[in-house]
Amino acid sequence: MRRGARTLDLDILLCDSLVLDTPELCVPHPLLSERLFVLVPLLELDPDLRDPRTGERMADWRARLEAAGGGGVYLHPGGSYTDPSIPEA
Repeated sequence: MRRGARTLDLDILLCDSLVLDTPELCVPHPLLSERLFVLVPLLELDPDLRDPRTGERMADWRARLEAAGGGGVYLHPGGSYTDPSIPEA
């Protein structure tokens, strides 16, 4: 484990427009823009989300990651996340 043993690993992606950067906690999650498997379902909840730090559209992050190869996330033609072990309907 990179950070050692722990009883709970909870990633806080966003909390309204809060920006917090302490040794104990960073909000928004510092790797949010690099994780398509997180961005896809997050943007299904709110397609207009923006980074509270920069104002950048998270949909632009998604487009960039998809163009780079997807990072292990499998998408149906409709654009929603699916488990790669489940055959397409």
